[in-house]
Amino acid sequence: MSGVVLPSPAATIHVAGAAKMDAEPEQPTKNAVDNDQSPSPSEPDSDAIKMFVGQVDGSGLSPPTTRYAHDSFKNVVVELEENPILGIRTPEGDEGLWGGERVVKGWIESAPYTKKKILPRYWVPKLFFPALKTSVLYSEILDKYIKVTVTERAMRLIDENFGLDYYILKSNEIDLDSKFANSLKRELLLTLATESYYENDEDKKCYIKDKYAEFKIPEEEAEWVGLDLNEAARKLQDIEDSMPPVPLKYSLEKDLVERLRGGLDEVSQELEGPNAPVRTESKFGDKLFGKYMNPIGQKLRNATR
Repeated sequence: MSGVVLPSPAATIHVAGAAKMDAEPEQPTKNAVDNDQSPSPSEPDSDAIKMFVGQVDGSGLSPPTTRYAHDSFKNVVVELEENPILGIRTPEGDEGLWGGERVVKGWIESAPYTKKKILPRYWVPKLFFPALKTSVLYSEILDKYIKVTVTERAMRLIDENFGLDYYILKSNEIDLDSKFANSLKRELLLTLATESYYENDEDKKCYIKDKYAEFKIPEEEAEWVGLDLNEAARKLQDIEDSMPPVPLKYSLEKDLVERLRGGLDEVSQELEGPNAPVRTESKFGDKLFGKYMNPIGQKLRNATR
Protein backbone atom coordinates (compact mmCIF):
# COMPACT_ATOMS: atom_id res chain seq x y z
CA MET A 1 0.00 0.00 0.00
CA SER A 2 1.39 3.36 -0.99
CA GLY A 3 0.06 6.86 -0.75
CA VAL A 4 0.79 10.47 0.03
CA VAL A 5 1.18 11.23 3.72
CA LEU A 6 0.50 14.61 5.24
CA PRO A 7 3.40 15.99 7.21
CA SER A 8 3.40 15.33 10.90
CA PRO A 9 3.54 18.19 13.43
CA ALA A 10 7.28 17.73 13.71
CA ALA A 11 7.68 18.11 9.97
CA THR A 12 5.80 21.42 9.71
CA ILE A 13 7.48 24.07 7.61
CA HIS A 14 9.64 26.35 9.77
CA VAL A 15 11.63 28.43 7.32
CA ALA A 16 9.83 31.08 5.32
CA GLY A 17 10.68 30.78 1.69
CA ALA A 18 14.10 29.29 2.28
CA ALA A 19 13.69 27.03 -0.73
CA LYS A 20 13.92 28.48 -4.18
CA MET A 21 11.07 27.82 -6.57
CA ASP A 22 11.36 25.97 -9.84
CA ALA A 23 8.47 28.03 -11.12
CA GLU A 24 7.52 28.61 -14.71
CA PRO A 25 7.97 32.15 -16.05
CA GLU A 26 5.03 34.43 -15.47
CA GLN A 27 2.55 34.97 -18.27
CA PRO A 28 2.47 38.45 -19.81
CA THR A 29 -0.36 40.76 -18.87
CA LYS A 30 -3.01 42.10 -21.21
CA ASN A 31 -0.84 45.12 -22.00
CA ALA A 32 1.58 42.94 -23.94
CA VAL A 33 1.55 43.20 -27.69
CA ASP A 34 0.23 39.77 -28.63
CA ASN A 35 -0.04 40.21 -32.39
CA ASP A 36 3.24 42.04 -32.89
CA GLN A 37 5.24 39.96 -35.35
CA SER A 38 7.96 42.57 -35.85
CA PRO A 39 11.49 41.21 -35.68
CA SER A 40 13.72 42.18 -32.80
CA PRO A 41 16.61 44.57 -33.45
CA SER A 42 19.14 41.76 -33.10
CA GLU A 43 19.17 38.00 -33.19
CA PRO A 44 17.84 36.50 -29.94
CA ASP A 45 20.60 35.03 -27.82
CA SER A 46 20.46 32.25 -25.28
CA ASP A 47 20.28 34.64 -22.31
CA ALA A 48 17.15 36.34 -23.66
CA ILE A 49 15.48 32.98 -24.25
CA LYS A 50 16.37 31.71 -20.78
CA MET A 51 14.75 34.78 -19.24
CA PHE A 52 11.29 33.59 -20.34
CA VAL A 53 11.56 29.81 -20.74
CA GLY A 54 14.57 28.96 -18.60
CA GLN A 55 14.56 27.10 -15.33
CA VAL A 56 15.39 28.63 -11.97
CA ASP A 57 18.63 27.63 -10.32
CA GLY A 58 17.72 24.76 -8.02
CA SER A 59 20.59 25.11 -5.59
CA GLY A 60 18.18 26.25 -2.87
CA LEU A 61 15.94 23.20 -3.19
CA SER A 62 16.29 19.97 -1.24
CA PRO A 63 14.83 17.21 -3.45
CA PRO A 64 14.41 13.70 -2.05
CA THR A 65 17.50 11.52 -2.38
CA THR A 66 15.55 8.24 -2.60
CA ARG A 67 12.37 7.17 -4.36
CA TYR A 68 10.78 5.37 -1.41
CA ALA A 69 10.76 6.07 2.32
CA HIS A 70 9.22 4.50 5.41
CA ASP A 71 6.40 6.35 7.11
CA SER A 72 6.75 5.71 10.82
CA PHE A 73 3.30 7.15 11.56
CA LYS A 74 1.36 4.71 9.34
CA ASN A 75 4.10 2.08 9.29
CA VAL A 76 4.03 1.79 5.49
CA VAL A 77 6.43 2.44 2.63
CA VAL A 78 5.45 5.49 0.61
CA GLU A 79 6.73 6.87 -2.68
CA LEU A 80 8.31 10.29 -2.37
CA GLU A 81 7.28 13.06 -4.72
CA GLU A 82 9.41 15.94 -5.88
CA ASN A 83 7.10 18.95 -5.94
CA PRO A 84 8.92 22.29 -6.15
CA ILE A 85 7.67 25.05 -3.91
CA LEU A 86 5.72 27.61 -5.93
CA GLY A 87 6.12 31.04 -4.42
CA ILE A 88 3.98 34.13 -4.75
CA ARG A 89 5.64 37.12 -6.38
CA THR A 90 4.98 40.41 -4.60
CA PRO A 91 5.58 44.06 -5.56
CA GLU A 92 7.91 44.40 -2.57
CA GLY A 93 10.09 41.65 -4.02
CA ASP A 94 10.62 43.68 -7.19
CA GLU A 95 11.98 46.57 -5.14
CA GLY A 96 14.72 44.63 -3.34
CA LEU A 97 17.21 41.78 -3.59
CA TRP A 98 15.58 38.63 -2.25
CA GLY A 99 17.93 36.15 -3.91
CA GLY A 100 15.05 34.32 -5.61
CA GLU A 101 12.93 33.94 -2.48
CA ARG A 102 9.21 34.61 -2.52
CA VAL A 103 6.21 34.42 -0.24
CA VAL A 104 5.28 30.76 0.24
CA LYS A 105 1.80 29.47 1.02
CA GLY A 106 1.83 26.49 3.37
CA TRP A 107 -0.23 24.73 6.00
CA ILE A 108 -0.08 24.56 9.78
CA GLU A 109 -2.08 22.69 12.35
CA SER A 110 -4.73 24.54 14.28
CA ALA A 111 -3.87 24.45 17.98
CA PRO A 112 -1.45 21.52 17.70
CA TYR A 113 -0.98 21.26 21.47
CA THR A 114 -4.71 21.03 22.25
CA LYS A 115 -6.09 17.53 22.75
CA LYS A 116 -9.25 16.93 20.79
CA LYS A 117 -11.14 13.77 21.62
CA ILE A 118 -13.99 14.21 19.15
CA LEU A 119 -13.04 16.67 16.41
CA PRO A 120 -9.88 15.98 14.39
CA ARG A 121 -7.11 18.48 13.90
CA TYR A 122 -7.54 20.69 10.87
CA TRP A 123 -4.84 22.08 8.66
CA VAL A 124 -5.19 25.82 8.11
CA PRO A 125 -3.39 27.84 5.42
CA LYS A 126 -0.58 30.20 6.34
CA LEU A 127 1.70 32.54 4.42
CA PHE A 128 5.41 32.28 5.17
CA PHE A 129 7.39 35.45 4.51
CA PRO A 130 11.16 35.72 4.01
CA ALA A 131 13.19 37.33 6.75
CA LEU A 132 13.91 40.80 5.37
CA LYS A 133 16.39 43.41 6.47
CA THR A 134 17.68 46.69 5.12
CA SER A 135 21.31 46.81 4.06
CA VAL A 136 23.61 49.29 2.34
CA LEU A 137 25.50 47.77 -0.60
CA TYR A 138 28.32 49.26 -2.65
CA SER A 139 28.60 49.12 -6.43
CA GLU A 140 32.18 49.41 -7.59
CA ILE A 141 31.27 50.12 -11.21
CA LEU A 142 28.76 52.87 -10.43
CA ASP A 143 30.75 54.06 -7.40
CA LYS A 144 27.53 54.42 -5.41
CA TYR A 145 26.06 53.10 -2.18
CA ILE A 146 22.62 51.53 -2.50
CA LYS A 147 20.19 51.12 0.38
CA VAL A 148 17.97 48.16 -0.40
CA THR A 149 15.91 45.43 1.27
CA VAL A 150 17.71 42.08 1.18
CA THR A 151 17.39 38.56 2.54
CA GLU A 152 20.02 36.39 4.15
CA ARG A 153 20.26 34.26 1.02
CA ALA A 154 20.93 37.34 -1.14
CA MET A 155 23.69 38.47 1.22
CA ARG A 156 25.21 34.99 1.12
CA LEU A 157 25.19 34.99 -2.69
CA ILE A 158 26.80 38.44 -2.76
CA ASP A 159 29.57 37.21 -0.47
CA GLU A 160 30.09 34.08 -2.58
CA ASN A 161 30.48 36.21 -5.72
CA PHE A 162 32.85 38.67 -3.99
CA GLY A 163 30.69 41.76 -4.31
CA LEU A 164 27.41 43.15 -5.55
CA ASP A 165 28.57 43.80 -9.11
CA TYR A 166 29.82 40.27 -9.67
CA TYR A 167 26.62 38.81 -8.22
CA ILE A 168 24.39 40.91 -10.47
CA LEU A 169 26.45 40.37 -13.63
CA LYS A 170 26.96 36.62 -13.19
CA SER A 171 23.34 35.78 -12.31
CA ASN A 172 20.65 35.25 -14.92
CA GLU A 173 17.62 37.51 -15.01
CA ILE A 174 15.32 34.64 -14.05
CA ASP A 175 17.48 33.89 -10.99
CA LEU A 176 17.59 37.52 -9.87
CA ASP A 177 13.76 37.51 -9.89
CA SER A 178 13.49 41.24 -9.26
CA LYS A 179 12.82 44.27 -11.43
CA PHE A 180 15.25 46.29 -9.34
CA ALA A 181 18.02 43.73 -9.84
CA ASN A 182 17.37 43.50 -13.58
CA SER A 183 17.37 47.29 -13.91
CA LEU A 184 20.63 47.44 -11.95
CA LYS A 185 22.15 44.81 -14.25
CA ARG A 186 21.14 46.81 -17.32
CA GLU A 187 22.65 49.96 -15.79
CA LEU A 188 25.92 48.14 -15.04
CA LEU A 189 26.16 46.72 -18.57
CA LEU A 190 25.42 50.12 -20.13
CA THR A 191 28.09 51.73 -17.97
CA LEU A 192 30.62 49.09 -18.99
CA ALA A 193 29.65 49.42 -22.67
CA THR A 194 30.00 53.22 -22.74
CA GLU A 195 32.96 53.26 -20.28
CA SER A 196 31.35 56.17 -18.45
CA TYR A 197 32.95 55.45 -15.09
CA TYR A 198 35.74 57.15 -13.14
CA GLU A 199 36.26 59.89 -15.70
CA ASN A 200 38.65 61.76 -13.41
CA ASP A 201 40.74 58.75 -12.36
CA GLU A 202 42.50 56.98 -15.22
CA ASP A 203 44.14 54.34 -13.02
CA LYS A 204 40.82 53.34 -11.46
CA LYS A 205 39.17 53.36 -14.88
CA CYS A 206 41.75 50.98 -16.34
CA TYR A 207 41.40 48.76 -13.28
CA ILE A 208 37.61 48.51 -13.65
CA LYS A 209 37.91 47.98 -17.40
CA ASP A 210 40.28 45.03 -16.97
CA LYS A 211 38.40 43.56 -14.01
CA TYR A 212 34.99 43.43 -15.72
CA ALA A 213 36.18 42.96 -19.32
CA GLU A 214 34.38 39.60 -19.63
CA PHE A 215 30.99 41.26 -19.07
CA LYS A 216 31.36 44.00 -21.69
CA ILE A 217 28.81 43.76 -24.50
CA PRO A 218 27.70 46.22 -27.22
CA GLU A 219 25.54 49.10 -26.08
CA GLU A 220 22.72 48.12 -28.47
CA GLU A 221 22.52 44.72 -26.80
CA ALA A 222 22.85 46.04 -23.25
CA GLU A 223 19.78 48.25 -23.67
CA TRP A 224 17.57 45.14 -23.91
CA VAL A 225 18.92 43.30 -20.88
CA GLY A 226 16.47 42.92 -18.00
CA LEU A 227 13.38 44.13 -19.85
CA ASP A 228 10.20 42.15 -19.42
CA LEU A 229 7.92 41.32 -22.33
CA ASN A 230 5.81 44.49 -22.07
CA GLU A 231 8.81 46.81 -21.75
CA ALA A 232 10.61 45.16 -24.67
CA ALA A 233 7.49 45.41 -26.86
CA ARG A 234 7.04 49.10 -26.03
CA LYS A 235 10.72 49.81 -26.69
CA LEU A 236 10.58 48.07 -30.05
CA GLN A 237 7.40 49.98 -30.94
CA ASP A 238 9.07 53.29 -30.04
CA ILE A 239 12.05 52.43 -32.24
CA GLU A 240 9.80 51.58 -35.18
CA ASP A 241 7.76 54.78 -34.70
CA SER A 242 10.90 56.94 -34.58
CA MET A 243 12.07 55.66 -37.98
CA PRO A 244 10.61 57.72 -40.88
CA PRO A 245 8.51 55.62 -43.25
CA VAL A 246 10.06 55.03 -46.69
CA PRO A 247 7.63 54.98 -49.65
CA LEU A 248 7.47 51.64 -51.37
CA LYS A 249 8.00 53.15 -54.83
CA TYR A 250 11.63 54.02 -54.00
CA SER A 251 12.54 50.45 -53.16
CA LEU A 252 10.69 49.11 -56.21
CA GLU A 253 12.39 51.66 -58.45
CA LYS A 254 15.81 50.76 -57.07
CA ASP A 255 15.11 47.07 -57.57
CA LEU A 256 14.00 47.63 -61.16
CA VAL A 257 17.09 49.70 -62.01
CA GLU A 258 19.38 47.01 -60.60
CA ARG A 259 17.62 44.31 -62.60
CA LEU A 260 17.81 46.35 -65.80
CA ARG A 261 21.52 47.05 -65.33
CA GLY A 262 22.25 43.42 -64.62
CA GLY A 263 20.14 42.16 -67.51
CA LEU A 264 17.94 40.13 -65.21
CA ASP A 265 14.61 41.63 -66.26
CA GLU A 266 12.91 38.99 -68.43
CA VAL A 267 10.06 41.27 -69.52
CA SER A 268 12.38 43.91 -70.98
CA GLN A 269 14.41 41.25 -72.79
CA GLU A 270 11.28 39.86 -74.43
CA LEU A 271 10.18 43.32 -75.57
CA GLU A 272 13.61 44.22 -77.00
CA GLY A 273 14.44 40.85 -78.58
CA PRO A 274 14.09 39.81 -82.24
CA ASN A 275 10.86 38.01 -81.47
CA ALA A 276 9.30 41.06 -79.85
CA PRO A 277 5.66 41.75 -80.73
CA VAL A 278 5.03 44.42 -83.38
CA ARG A 279 3.33 47.49 -82.05
CA THR A 280 0.56 48.89 -84.22
CA GLU A 281 -1.26 52.17 -83.90
CA SER A 282 -4.89 52.13 -82.98
CA LYS A 283 -7.34 53.23 -85.70
CA PHE A 284 -10.17 53.84 -83.24
CA GLY A 285 -9.27 57.47 -82.62
CA ASP A 286 -8.77 58.21 -86.31
CA LYS A 287 -12.17 56.84 -87.24
CA LEU A 288 -13.94 58.67 -84.42
CA PHE A 289 -12.27 62.12 -84.53
CA GLY A 290 -10.44 62.03 -87.84
CA LYS A 291 -12.88 64.20 -89.79
CA TYR A 292 -12.62 66.90 -87.11
CA MET A 293 -8.95 66.76 -86.18
CA ASN A 294 -7.30 66.10 -89.54
CA PRO A 295 -8.28 69.49 -91.09
CA ILE A 296 -7.08 71.32 -87.99
CA GLY A 297 -3.79 69.44 -88.04
CA GLN A 298 -3.31 70.18 -91.73
CA LYS A 299 -3.87 73.92 -91.13
CA LEU A 300 -1.33 73.94 -88.32
CA ARG A 301 1.27 72.20 -90.46
CA ASN A 302 0.74 74.66 -93.28
CA ALA A 303 1.04 77.61 -90.89
CA THR A 304 4.37 76.45 -89.52
CA ARG A 305 6.00 75.97 -92.94
